[in-house]
Amino acid sequence: MPEIAVPVGLLLALARDAELGRTLRQWQAAAWAAESAESIAAAEDWHRVAAAPTFAELERRRAEPGPLAGLRESPERMRRWAETGHSGEVAA
Repeated sequence: MPEIAVPVGLLLALARDAELGRTLRQWQAAAWAAESAESIAAAEDWHRVAAAPTFAELERRRAEPGPLAGLRESPERMRRWAETGHSGEVAA
C-alpha cells in the first residue's frame, strides 16, 4: 500500500476546523434552546399562572371544612347532598 503524505499545515487546519465545528454545534444548540424557551414562555398564559393558588393557600383551603366535609364517611349524607343539587351544607 502506498503511503499518503499529508502536509502538517493541513492537519493543523483540520484540527482547527474540528474545534470550530464543535463550537458551532454548541452555539447552535444553545440558540435553539433559547428560542424554544422563549416560545414556551410566550405561549404560556402568565395571568393564569399568577392567579393559581400557592401551595400554602391550597393547604389552608384543605384545612377548612366545606360543604363536602364528612361525605366520605356517610353515604346517606352524600345521597342527600346529591338530591339537593349540591347547594350549600347538608344537615347531618
